[in-house]
Amino acid sequence: MGYIDLYVKPSKLMLGSKRRFDEARYIILGVPFDGTSTFRSGSRFTPSAIRVVIDGLETYSIRSGIDFEDVMFCDIGDLHESLSAEEVVRMVKLVVSEIAGYGKIPVIIGGEHTLTLGAVEALPEIQVVFLDAHFDLRDEYLDSRLCHATVARRVTELGNVKSTLHIGVRAPSKEEYIFASSRGIPYVTTLDLKRGSERVKSMIDSKLDREKPLYISIDMDVLDPAYAPGVANPEPDGIDTGMLIDIIGYLASYRVAGLDIVEATPVYDNGLTIIQASKILIEAIGYIEAGGR
Repeated sequence: MGYIDLYVKPSKLMLGSKRRFDEARYIILGVPFDGTSTFRSGSRFTPSAIRVVIDGLETYSIRSGIDFEDVMFCDIGDLHESLSAEEVVRMVKLVVSEIAGYGKIPVIIGGEHTLTLGAVEALPEIQVVFLDAHFDLRDEYLDSRLCHATVARRVTELGNVKSTLHIGVRAPSKEEYIFASSRGIPYVTTLDLKRGSERVKSMIDSKLDREKPLYISIDMDVLDPAYAPGVANPEPDGIDTGMLIDIIGYLASYRVAGLDIVEATPVYDNGLTIIQASKILIEAIGYIEAGGR
C-alpha cells in the first residue's frame, strides 16, 4: 500500500477523471484544510467547489490551444482531513513524494497556503514562485511557526529550495519587508506589474534558472477583490485575472514540476472566486502542457 492509498480518499472527480494514474501526466489532489486561517476560514470547501464549477466551464483555451479534456490528468481525490497543520504538511509531503516519484506533476487544490510547504519539501532541487498579495514570511504568527502567514518563511529554510520569487506583493508587514530585504529575497510588487510586462519578464528571467525545476504557488488573493472577493485575506489594489494568467503563461515556459492554487473561500461570495480559480487552473495546466508562451 502506498501513501496515496493510505492518505487520499475518493471524491467527486474533476471532469470524471477519465485517465488512469499510470497513464496521466498531471495528478490532481485536493487538500481540504484551513485549520490555521485567522481572518476568513472556508478554503477547505474549495476542492469540491472547483470540481463542480469546472464541469460547467468550456475546457478549450484560446490562449494555449489546449483542451483541458484532452490533457492526461488523473484526479485521485482529497487528502484525509486533519485538525493539525503539522499532520497535513506531513501527509502532503508523503503523497506528493509518491506522485513525483512516478514522474508525474502534482496539481494541488487547497485549502490554505500552509499545504505548499509539504508539497515543496517533497520535491528534489526546486525553485519556488509565490503569486500572492502577501509575503507569508513571518517567522511566527499568533504563537505559531507553521501557518498560512509563515509558510514562505518555512519554505526558504528547506535545503532543497534553491531560490524563491514573490510576485504580486502589495501587503507586507514591516517584519517581512525587513527580512526579505536583508536576505535578498526577490519580489515583484503589484505596482511593478502595472508598469509593464516586459520589465516583469526580465525580472523573472534574472531570478529563475531555466535548467532547474519550478514550483508555482497561486494564492487567489493575488487578484484584486473586484475579481476574487471570496478569499481568506483580501487586499485592495491587486491585479486582474488576465494579467495573472499572462504571468502564469510565462512561468510555464520554465520546467514546471508542481502547482498549487490556494486560499479561495467560496462561502464569502456568490461563486465568482471559484469560477476564477477554476479558469486559472484550466489555463495554467494548458500553458504547462503547451510549454508556456
